[in-house]
Parts: sequence; structure tokens; C-alpha cells
Amino acid sequence: MKERLTQFQIILLSVFGFFIIVGVLFFALFNAGQSENLPPLVLWGTYDEGVMQQFFADATFVGQPITFKYVQKDEELLDQEFTESLAEGAPPDLLILPQNLLEKEKKRLNIFPLETLPERTFKDVYIEGAELFWGGSGAYGIPFGVDPLVMYWNRTLFTNAGIPEPPKTWDQFFGLVPKLTEYDQGGNIRKSAVALGSYSNIPNAKEVLATLFLQAGTPITAYLDQNLEAVLVANYGVAIPPAEAALTFYTDFSDAAKPVYSWNRARPMANRAFVDGTLATYFGFASELLGLRERNPNLNYDVAALPQLKGATRLLTYGKFNAIVVPRLAKNVVASRNGAVLLGSKASQSAFVAASGLPPVRRDLLGVLPKEAHYTIFYKGALISKAWRDPLPGASSQIFRDMIEAVTSGNEDVSGAVSNANQELNDIIGE
Repeated sequence: MKERLTQFQIILLSVFGFFIIVGVLFFALFNAGQSENLPPLVLWGTYDEGVMQQFFADATFVGQPITFKYVQKDEELLDQEFTESLAEGAPPDLLILPQNLLEKEKKRLNIFPLETLPERTFKDVYIEGAELFWGGSGAYGIPFGVDPLVMYWNRTLFTNAGIPEPPKTWDQFFGLVPKLTEYDQGGNIRKSAVALGSYSNIPNAKEVLATLFLQAGTPITAYLDQNLEAVLVANYGVAIPPAEAALTFYTDFSDAAKPVYSWNRARPMANRAFVDGTLATYFGFASELLGLRERNPNLNYDVAALPQLKGATRLLTYGKFNAIVVPRLAKNVVASRNGAVLLGSKASQSAFVAASGLPPVRRDLLGVLPKEAHYTIFYKGALISKAWRDPLPGASSQIFRDMIEAVTSGNEDVSGAVSNANQELNDIIGE
């Protein structure tokens, strides 16, 4: 009996051994075939091609049969070209979608279901601002990038004016304007403390005003009864609606009759004035750092957190977010989803941060601050970055512009300008 059992075991082990060998060969051949035969996933985005080439060169996709082909797109044309690609039935496999296009495009995306990416995992891995990409039944995309709004300040101008440090709260600008704003003999502004109050010559006017709205307590738009609506006119139980208070603060800096007068439409573009040394503080994005350095290597400047409301219990700055999304008409949805998850992994994010100079969108990477002082500010800014649900970025930009210029021209009071903007936002939401 013992001998027969031994023979049986030998036969059984031989059979199992055969199938194990066949299985190993099968999977080896299958994986090799995938690596060779699976075409690269086409990824569209607006990041510089050189940055993305460096990213893909540094990123390690060990054991993954997935490769990528990056195609850089113009930021102004991305939405149009994506729409055209869908109409032709030939969209990219993946798209790095800015958050300001999400509301317009989300119906044309493949959602990441809860089975693939649970809500708990999404919130644990990615910073709070990235939750704009979370829907009720899953994620619209895998968060990939964040570009926080910060304050660049001219150290020389502050030192010469006897000011030891940059402002931490907005109300501190009331005392800074007289010290940092200079006029020529004709009464024209020669140097400005801050660029606020206009639209056309402030590159980030929309984002700065949106920040003031968000800090004041209005989300600008919000889902009410499952419908997106503008909420600028809501007063939230206070005497002056937050949006009106924010717009008043913003436009006062271009009113010659106000003691905080420091800027007007005759001044050059704010980023150029800062580089030229005639603007003490400039509100720009982290991604602008290298450009400012290149335009004036001798500029004595530093970076600080964006000012907050005095007494604020919650810190907040504006952030440009994006996520890797899968178009609804993608040829291979499973492969595209796998590629998106791979691009959003910790290892990939580390490589992207190194290549781009931008802070990570993942919590586990924000916990270790970089050594360079500027990037420490960027990391802290990323963690408190927020954005809003923009229904149509081109149209809403014009609404913001009209709202500002209606007040500065005297055509509308602040209340009327906010009310009109609220109605116009609802109009484009309904389109």
C-alpha cells in the first residue's frame, strides 16, 4: 500500500510539474507578446514635451507591458481638439484634463468605478482639492498634477521701504501700499505695492479673484439638488455677501480715490512689472518660478504663501488641478485605466515632481518637504489648494472680466456686478 501511494504521488507531481512548466512558458510568452504587441497609449496634455520626456525617462514601470506616447497640446486648443477627436471617433487613449474643463467634459469620460478605486482610497491618497475629480459613483480621473497660487515678493523693495517680511494677511496691504507705491511728478504710478483691481494687465486676475471668493466663503458654483448653480449672490447669514466683500477689496486697489490705490490699466503686465522691479508683490503660480528666474536672473525675490483673511480658521489658496482621464470612446478602456493608475502611482508622481518642479498631488509625497526654500512653499501651498467647478472656462473668464470692469468703470456698483455675474454663470451652466 505504501509503495502504490508513492507511485501515485510521483505521477501526480509529474502532472502538476508539467502544467507548471507550461503555465510559466505561457505567461512568459503572453507578457512578452503584450509588451511587443500592445501599442503605446497615446496621452494628450499641455505640459511641456521636454518635461514629459524627462518624466518618462525617469519613471520606472517595472514589469508593466504598458508604454506611452505623449502629445503636447496648446492649452487654448486642447478642448477644441479633444471635441474634434471624439467627433471623428479617434480620441487619445488618455488625456491630462484640467479641472476647469471637467464640468464640460465629464459626460464624455469613462469613470473609474468604485471597484477599481474606492472613495476611501481616493481620499487617503490624494489631497482634498483633487476631490473635484470625484463623482458619486467613482472618480472621473486619476489626479496627476497641482499648481498652487503663491506670492512672489521683491526683497529689495521691501528692505528699502523698511518692511522686514511679506504680508501674511490681506489687510496688511492697507499699511504696505503707502510705503511701497511711488508716483512720478505727474502723479502717475511708477512703482506698485500690489497688482490688484484690473483684469487685462493681471495674468492671473480670474484666479486671484476666485481665491478671494473662496477664502471669503463662497464656492462660486455649487451642486444644489443635483444641479450645478451659481451661488455668488448667497449671503450665508452675513450682512454683506462674501462675493461682494471680495470684489470690493479687489477693485479698491485700482480706485484713485481710495488710500490703497496702487494699480491701474496703464501699468504694464503684472509679471513683467515684477521682473522689471517696479512691482513689490506678484501673485503667480508655482509653475512660473523658472520663467521669472530666466527673465531676470539678478532679481532679488522670494516666494511666500498667498495671503489669507485675518483670523481665518482654514487656510486656502487657488490651485490648478488636473487628472488622467479616459475618454468614453477610448479603444481599450481596460488598458487606458491601467495606464492612468500607473501614471498616478507614487513612483510615477515622484518622477513627475522631479521633472516638472511642481509639488505632488499625493499626500504620501507631500509629507517630506524638499530642501530648497521655494519648493517648501509650493508643497505647503499644494496641500491647501482649492478650485471651483467652472462650467465653461472661456465664457466664465469673460464674466469675471466684465464683473471687475463694471465696477472699476463706474457702470455698476459691486452688488449689481455680482448679481449680473451670477446670472451670466447660470446662463452658461444651462447651455
